[in-house]
Amino acid sequence: MAKFKVGDKVRVLDVNAILFGSKYFENGEIYEVLNVSRDGNLYVGGANCTDRGAREIGLLIMPSEFDAIKLVKENGIVTKQYRTEKRKARVGERILITKPLTSRGFYDVGSVLTVRRGMGHSGAIDAVLVTENNLGIFDYEYEVIVAEPTHNENYVLTRLSDAEAEIETLKAKVNALETQLADRPKQEPIIKTPNQRRADVIKQARAFVADLEERAYNGDGSDGNYTFEWLTTRLTFHVNADKGVVTALAHGSANGKLIDKAFAKCAPGDVFNADIGKAIAAGRLYGVKVPAEFYNAPQPTEIVVGMRVNGESASGYYRKSRVFTLTEPRAGGWAYTADFEADEGDWITKRDIGAIIDDTDAQYES
Repeated sequence: MAKFKVGDKVRVLDVNAILFGSKYFENGEIYEVLNVSRDGNLYVGGANCTDRGAREIGLLIMPSEFDAIKLVKENGIVTKQYRTEKRKARVGERILITKPLTSRGFYDVGSVLTVRRGMGHSGAIDAVLVTENNLGIFDYEYEVIVAEPTHNENYVLTRLSDAEAEIETLKAKVNALETQLADRPKQEPIIKTPNQRRADVIKQARAFVADLEERAYNGDGSDGNYTFEWLTTRLTFHVNADKGVVTALAHGSANGKLIDKAFAKCAPGDVFNADIGKAIAAGRLYGVKVPAEFYNAPQPTEIVVGMRVNGESASGYYRKSRVFTLTEPRAGGWAYTADFEADEGDWITKRDIGAIIDDTDAQYES
């Protein structure tokens, strides 16, 4: 329920819902709260009231009658309830007050008054005398009403007033939420390293292959080619890490006969990974869309156990033509135990490592 204070403007929505309301008010008119009693009763009046006593003292409106009135938000702009013209008024016409000068509380913005006669030199209407309070109203204080508000217009005005109240409520909620968010400690976004992002892609690739294997064997393929959709097959792979090539093969699940195959080759300069290669080759084999992340996987930037690396120098023991498999860190992490061909237990320092060749078995941190 809206709270009212002295000076508030209210629009009467239903005169019949207010005791004696039809005698003093008109639906759609705007009136002023002149007093508020301790028990919450309002005394509403103002220049628009047809009775002088109601204009000065106000008509009692109890809280049980508040549904018949609506608080009007003041924003300095006159909301016209009528179609008006800015011209001199004639006797008998009704005027809408838009810029009150010296109203002395008898009329205000939005008041509707009736012209009793014109005032001014030789009958010129520089001002008008109104019936309601026998006051003179200057021409620049009013606009002439040329059409009464329709039922739809009153309905729209009421809905606009409701919307204004809802907007104020939403603003209060937004302010409360902003205050709550401001009090919360700020959480810095988690930025993953290239190694961590590559590890995520490898996990996705393994899950992608596992899904294709299961659906191909059970004949559940519905988003690929003829082999995937209409045949039941067993998926196998041939990995040639030295050449960076993975071959995916589809065998008949009943007779083991090779039905089809597809390839994936690591791009020059990229680090080879068998799991990513399997995912690309299997997708091509079964005509299933391969996620773009597999083609554009981040390249690792940090050395970890399990990687295959080559030497850094053009000649010597740690030359580029030699590939070492890192098995465990040594000496505080500045070197690794490394297997070279059949020679297990060799070792290589970080500065002797040239490039990462293969990270299929790399032990990435999750």
